[in-house]
Amino acid sequence: MKKLCVEGQKFQEQQEFSFLLEMISQKSIQGCLQVLSHRQTWLLYFERGRLIYAYQDNNMWEIFSDSLFQLCPEIGSLDSELVSQLQEAFATNVNDIKTETDYLTICWLVEEQYLSFSQAGNLIQKMAVRMLESILKLDAGTYQFLPQSLPEYLPKFCHLDVALLTRRSQLSSFHAGNLNLFNPLNNSYKIQGLAGLKAQSLLKSPQPIPPVKDVKISPQILEQQITSYQQVQENNTIPRVYKVLCIDDSPVMLKTLTTLLDEQIFSVIGVDDPLKALMQILRTKPDLILLDISMPQLNGYKLCFMLRKHANFATTPVVMLTARTGLIDKARAKMVKASAYLSKPFTKAELLKVVFSQLGSMP
Repeated sequence: MKKLCVEGQKFQEQQEFSFLLEMISQKSIQGCLQVLSHRQTWLLYFERGRLIYAYQDNNMWEIFSDSLFQLCPEIGSLDSELVSQLQEAFATNVNDIKTETDYLTICWLVEEQYLSFSQAGNLIQKMAVRMLESILKLDAGTYQFLPQSLPEYLPKFCHLDVALLTRRSQLSSFHAGNLNLFNPLNNSYKIQGLAGLKAQSLLKSPQPIPPVKDVKISPQILEQQITSYQQVQENNTIPRVYKVLCIDDSPVMLKTLTTLLDEQIFSVIGVDDPLKALMQILRTKPDLILLDISMPQLNGYKLCFMLRKHANFATTPVVMLTARTGLIDKARAKMVKASAYLSKPFTKAELLKVVFSQLGSMP
């Protein structure tokens, strides 16, 4: 994969910028093309010389919402609560680059089956066309190519031929809605349950998605689960002790988790360094991992993604622990294939419910 690094180059005519895009499309280049004017900044993300996402600093929500409602008008007309959540997500930056946060919103729509994989590709194409048209209207600007890309674990919904998009946008008869220039990479990222798309069912039975909130715990159900586990242990000649690895940079949280998990059922190992945690996981082969998200050097998202790439831990239950409760945070946890998500602060009952549910789903 080639990487192109250009620093602070100026262009003064459309032809100069069009030539740059032609060069990118002809080469297997990966990275981010940053375009700046005196009022706006654009980021164009490329993979193998094809555009996978476009972003701009100002009016991104307007571009996203207009493109989304043109593609799926039923979402905007029937689901006001969903629209409010999406707008809030675009206005929120959760310690990540804003581009990734906005892209995660599209991933969430696909994960929740409001959009199909191909519809997400069409949405990104519509947004990219609108931004390219704005760039091509500039009298002058500055660009530089940065060696950064979208995170590897995120699905890529399309690979657009940006040179072809540019040429067509320069024609007076250009109509973005009639193009079909992207190639969905269906094998690169599989999303389950696309057969029952909510985007198709909204017209028949409009039901707004519930707000993001903590799940209430039923004491009766929890007591039944604990009793069931105790009976299983009593019936076994040698009671099984589950190995639980807790990864958190806070010693207080590690001590709390150890206290809340019964030592007769769980063998708890605490690790306060995410880099050392990898070796500990390989050595102990835990039955379940409780993983904090906000950690220095290596956050929980990256660590979970690394684990899922290892054959021995592809299905090991991983429960994310975090004080973040936003839509984007939960979507990102799904993207790295976390098994469950538990918001801090939590009670013993809430912790045990999640732990028992994950252990109960083990093969």
